[in-house]
Amino acid sequence: MAHELRFLAGRPVNVGFVSRAELLGQGVFETMRWQGGIPLLPWHIHRLKQGAQQLGYGPDQVATSFLAELEQVTADLELHRQHVVRYQLSHVQAERGYAAKAGDLTSLWQVSDAPQTVVSCVKGVEFDPVAMTTDPLSVSKHVNRLDQVLAAQRCAGKTWLRCDAQGYVREGLSSNLFFSRHGIVYTPRLEHWGVAGVLRAWLIDYLRTQKIPVVIGDFLPSAVLSAESVWLTNAVRGIQLIENMGTTPFSVTSPLVTKVREAVFELFYENP
Repeated sequence: MAHELRFLAGRPVNVGFVSRAELLGQGVFETMRWQGGIPLLPWHIHRLKQGAQQLGYGPDQVATSFLAELEQVTADLELHRQHVVRYQLSHVQAERGYAAKAGDLTSLWQVSDAPQTVVSCVKGVEFDPVAMTTDPLSVSKHVNRLDQVLAAQRCAGKTWLRCDAQGYVREGLSSNLFFSRHGIVYTPRLEHWGVAGVLRAWLIDYLRTQKIPVVIGDFLPSAVLSAESVWLTNAVRGIQLIENMGTTPFSVTSPLVTKVREAVFELFYENP
């Protein structure tokens, strides 16, 4: 390995090793809401294993080490306090080059305070004027998030919906999109764009068990603007009900969206 010299705030520091996540964006991560437990843990593990396999890690080994480390990380967390727990997996850069042999697996855990509610409303949502990039690895939550970073800088705190280069709506900046019309729920296809969230996966399963039709496909902005209700999902923030986009209002009290809102609340607060 070549000689390394690292600086922090202008001063040399020694961290002992460097990961492929930092050097090349090779790694996966999960961001979870913890409140005495992680309600969506099976869905997080499923996506983590998918991403691990896609990037060349043993999925079962990754899941086993993840669960063992999670137990240690959360052992001292206050039982009734809400936290965001972020896990990142990569491996040590043992040699130079893209095709370098993998070193030991390395993980990074971060714990912070969680938003106080998992049901909220948001006003004045807009469409991002810049098309999002295509991502052939979208099935995994990999660490290379430059597209989202640049979009976050552009939106300056606004809530945006993002479209692909063909003009189809795909997702929010860090959330998945749903909308409903005439008792049918629609959510964009995400095979090559964005991130297929774990709460999105849970909600699709839930709606189908409730015999509510779900259509996954390609939708233009006009389809969203003609919806009865529109909402965003995120595993940390829960559900955000969109009240309006410009002069177009949406219902946040329709029977269907009320049912969805109550189901999400129950998921987080009655099944930790």
